[in-house]
Amino acid sequence: MGLLVWGCWQQSSLNMANLSPVMGVPTAIFYVAGLACGLGIGAINLVTLVRLVTGRMPPDELVIGAESEELAGFEAQQRERLRP
Repeated sequence: MGLLVWGCWQQSSLNMANLSPVMGVPTAIFYVAGLACGLGIGAINLVTLVRLVTGRMPPDELVIGAESEELAGFEAQQRERLRP
C-alpha cells in the first residue's frame, strides 16, 4: 500500500506537464486513481488496526479463511453429497 501511494505520487508529479494527446489533460490524472486506491486501502487498514487494538474486533474476524485440511474435508463432503 505504501509503495503504491509513493509510486503513484511520483508518477503523477512527473507527468503533470505531459498532456494526453486526445483529451488534452495532464496524464498525471491516470495515476491519481492509483493514489486514491492506495489511500483507501490505508484507511481500511487503519480502521481495522484501531478496532483490533481497542478490542472491538470479534474473534471470528481475526482470521478469515479455512485451513487446507478443513477445506479438503469440505470439498470431499460436497462431492459425496453430489453423487447419485
